[in-house]
Amino acid sequence: MSSKAIRVDDREASKAVREVARRENLEESAAAKRLILHGKRKLDEERALDQFKAGRISSGRMAEQLSIPLHEALEILARHGLTVSDETVGEFREGLRRLKARRPA
Repeated sequence: MSSKAIRVDDREASKAVREVARRENLEESAAAKRLILHGKRKLDEERALDQFKAGRISSGRMAEQLSIPLHEALEILARHGLTVSDETVGEFREGLRRLKARRPA
């Protein structure tokens, strides 16, 4: 496992780390890691949403990019008032094929 030392000079960020550490009963380093990973997931989600809105990716591709099941990607889209009605029949069938391939026998 690798480690990285990060100095946080920003008061707001330092305060956030301390608050999460206290609230979650964590060491500050664990709280910082949790915040970083959560932030990365949110940034990845925002990027995928932007790509979906622009028509560059389908909901299935969004799920792949976020490494989540399709139903979770659909839930994210629904939370943002988006639908998958703009997917082509071929994309829908491809998504079904992929789901069937992942299903245990």
